[in-house]
Amino acid sequence: MKKLLIGLTGIIGCGKTTVSGMLEGLGVPVIYVDRAGRWAIDENDSVRSRIREQFGREVFLNDKLLDRGKMASIVFSDKKALHAFNAIVHPVMIKRVQEQIQQFRDSQISAPYLVVDAALIFELALDEILDYVVTVSASIEDCINRTHLRDRLSRQDILARMASQLSAGEKERRADYVLANDGTLKQLQEKVVSLHQWVLQRSART
Repeated sequence: MKKLLIGLTGIIGCGKTTVSGMLEGLGVPVIYVDRAGRWAIDENDSVRSRIREQFGREVFLNDKLLDRGKMASIVFSDKKALHAFNAIVHPVMIKRVQEQIQQFRDSQISAPYLVVDAALIFELALDEILDYVVTVSASIEDCINRTHLRDRLSRQDILARMASQLSAGEKERRADYVLANDGTLKQLQEKVVSLHQWVLQRSART
């Protein structure tokens, strides 16, 4: 039986990470791509050096610690800056994710599938190495409210982050499975169990 690779995506505030946590509760391993991105910045000297060369020392709190708030304010207000930042970080981040996927494939873990949790699955072309992609959907207002409560960002800042990614509709259109996060936490858990069964059925066919 082939170990399937399942992508999990959605716009900011959709509840994607909550879904990943519920899947972990069902025994499914999850790779969080944003953690690979943080690793690339925090642990890779070359990445930090290139960020410093591109954006200046003022975007760092000290020699190693990036001022993420300042960096975000720069890249989400300037498409060229965002492109330059992504060109530095994304290749290292993707390599890290690919290594983690290979570790899963080589491991003796009995899980029938692995989830790759990433807001930018389609933007990074990660869907090309995945068996299926699941998009978590939610209303734009719910996404804005959740993000504001979680990150204390302004509505304008949240919309700027949304504008830097594919639209919710496009992510849903390109997905193999859409999980609607439009009810209670209990209802979401039930939908996650249904998703889990959907993947297990496809895993059994391989």
